[in-house]
Amino acid sequence: MTQTNPALTDVRLLIQNRRYSVVAMADASNATILEQYTHTSFGRTSVFDATGNPLATSAYNNPYGFTGRRYDSESKLYHYRRRAYSPELGRFLQRDPAGYVDGYNLYAYVRNNPLRFILLMENAFLVGVIHIF
Repeated sequence: MTQTNPALTDVRLLIQNRRYSVVAMADASNATILEQYTHTSFGRTSVFDATGNPLATSAYNNPYGFTGRRYDSESKLYHYRRRAYSPELGRFLQRDPAGYVDGYNLYAYVRNNPLRFILLMENAFLVGVIHIF
C-alpha cells in the first residue's frame, strides 16, 4: 500500500500481514518505519511510533488498520462495505446480508472465533499500493 499527503510530497508504504491488517507505515523514499500497529483478535488497534512508544492516534492520520479496512475515528467503527464493525464490541452492527449461512448469530465476526481462522496466517508480511493521501 502506498500513501502520500494531499500535497503529494511524502509517499508512505503501509505494510500488511496475511490477514491484511496494517502492521507498519514506512517512508517510501528511504524505507524508514514511521509507525507500527498491533491489533487484537477482534480488531482493537494500538499505535506506536518508530521506536515502539505508544501513541494515542496515528501521527500520520492513517485511516487503514484491522484487516485493511478503513477506520472512522469519530464513530470508532471499521467499514466493511455493507456493514460497520465495532472492535470494541467485537461484532458487526448490521445483520449479515447473507442470512444464517455462517451460524445463528447474524452480527458475529468470524463466528465469534477469530483465532480459529488466523493463527496460521500471522507470520508472513506483504506490501502493496493502496491509497494516496
